[in-house]
Amino acid sequence: MEAEPERNAKRLDAFAKAVTSIKEACQRLEVPHGWLDDYAGLDPIRVFRQGNKPGGGRGTHFEFVLEYHGIRILLANRASFTRTQPNGRAEATGRACLLVGIFSVVWTVQQFVLAVGGFIEKEGLSRVDVCLDMAGVPVDAFQVPFGRRHFITRAVRESEYRVAGENTGFCIGSGPCILRVYDKLRELQLHRDEEKLVAMKQNRWGGRTPDSANRVEFQLRRAWLKEHGVGTVHDYARLRPALVRKLVHEWFRLTNGSVDRDNNHQCRAATHALWEDVQRAFEQWAGTSDEPLRPLAKGAVQPDALAKQAVGCLSSAALLARRFFTSTIEAKEYFLELIDGVLQVSPEWLGHYLRELTQQPGFQSECGNSGADLGRNAADQGRDDASNE
Repeated sequence: MEAEPERNAKRLDAFAKAVTSIKEACQRLEVPHGWLDDYAGLDPIRVFRQGNKPGGGRGTHFEFVLEYHGIRILLANRASFTRTQPNGRAEATGRACLLVGIFSVVWTVQQFVLAVGGFIEKEGLSRVDVCLDMAGVPVDAFQVPFGRRHFITRAVRESEYRVAGENTGFCIGSGPCILRVYDKLRELQLHRDEEKLVAMKQNRWGGRTPDSANRVEFQLRRAWLKEHGVGTVHDYARLRPALVRKLVHEWFRLTNGSVDRDNNHQCRAATHALWEDVQRAFEQWAGTSDEPLRPLAKGAVQPDALAKQAVGCLSSAALLARRFFTSTIEAKEYFLELIDGVLQVSPEWLGHYLRELTQQPGFQSECGNSGADLGRNAADQGRDDASNE
């Protein structure tokens, strides 16, 4: 009987060929996308003509860009993966989360991967937007206390949104954690997004279009999530109550009056009644929890990652020295020349290396008597090398 891993590999190869065929057809016909229908029991899959490199062009390249049930799925056909070069990436927009919910999105992606013959060996969560929609609340209800600086926050940056000369909300923070409070109804009307407007009416505004509707939205990126114990969707589901509490009670809150920043007495300011409504609404949705938020443990650095870093440093040194190569052999010769020069003028490196080596866990048990001798001679070795030069 055929082994399951081999069968899955063949299914995945067949899927890659089918997607490649449609992608190449799109390129020949100069159309933006095509469709893969009736494949492995899945609903139609949109296949785009070009690959993609997320992160503003700084990320890893994905050969295939697909869309399934409104979810953008990026795939690469690599033999292996690393933390910085995954083989797959799923992006669920606000539209997808609004229509079916984040956990349904995750289930859909998992079923898609299994259907085409893949498996999820390791996953990571790169961004989460936690939001609250408040129908019937005008933007000025938030904007007035913000404009008077009646708020407390751990963030540094702040700005306001303006449309046609009118204030339509504000933004707090930057980078890994951002709070946006803005007129959601006006945004949808300006973009004329009728599908999303209907979905908001049904799922967030109680079945009607209100006169005003605001959104309170926290954008959390991977660095902030990892700092608070979230590495996967499962972590997020478990820690969501504690995360929400930290955001609306500690990271930011509106106050019912002036804040004494000059004397560092911010904590004495009482919470604004509107922000208390925000806190209650978030906690009713997420639940409550006193579970501590601890940073994720950092993974051990792999030797190949350090080697790539070393090659990058040597390449930068070659550019500074105006040394150019046309082959890897020439590059290797110059890199060895550089390394040899450093070792000749800095012989103390060996003593430092030996001392670090003898302090590694399990060193004595792995090296036995020779390890003990090496440990006793480590400091002397470094000094002897230095004196011999």
